[in-house]
Amino acid sequence: MALPLIVFSFGLNGVGIKRGFLRGSDERYPLVTVKFIFFRAILLGREAAGLHLSAMFGLADNSNWLLDNYPTMKVRLKSHRDEVWAEAKAGTERELEYLRGHCERAEGRASKAEAENFALRKVIKICSE
Repeated sequence: MALPLIVFSFGLNGVGIKRGFLRGSDERYPLVTVKFIFFRAILLGREAAGLHLSAMFGLADNSNWLLDNYPTMKVRLKSHRDEVWAEAKAGTERELEYLRGHCERAEGRASKAEAENFALRKVIKICSE
């Protein structure tokens, strides 16, 4: 089990704090980037640190480790991205169905109110004559 990891990089960075995830949007690998003026500290969570350390040890043992593991990593990232998009699409469809139903109910109430308004205007017109 890996402990949380801190990675430093030096250069002109500015000042700020940013929370994010390793590889973009994978919530299993959270990280926090703290920018100071002359260096940046990246705080990796346990799972992200384990992934980072396994990559570093893999590179130390075998210099072609990245080339050997790139195709499987690419397939995994693509499948994860496809799952996220499918989930987002399904959520959007559910929200659209809810909004369509809400819109139909509102249109029904509006048309009923319009018909009542028309009938009341006729009655008012008859009574005023």
